Amino acid sequence: APHIKLIRTPRNTPDYKQAGTVTYFVNPMTYLPDRLTLASGANVTNLQWLPPTAANLAKLDLPVPPAAFTQVSR
Repeated sequence: APHIKLIRTPRNTPDYKQAGTVTYFVNPMTYLPDRLTLASGANVTNLQWLPPTAANLAKLDLPVPPAAFTQVSR
């Protein structure tokens, strides 16, 4: 399946300077980015994700949900 292409253009304001355009290529099945390119495409980064095994998930430092948190199904 083709990737979803998201483009972030520079936003330059007096308080914030951003260099160049960033393009994200997102996997349509996982919604995780697989690749990003900076500015003219000269800098390309391919991303890899670890599988969500019990051992890999145990390495995450996730916050504890607040006591009032309620999970609902979709």
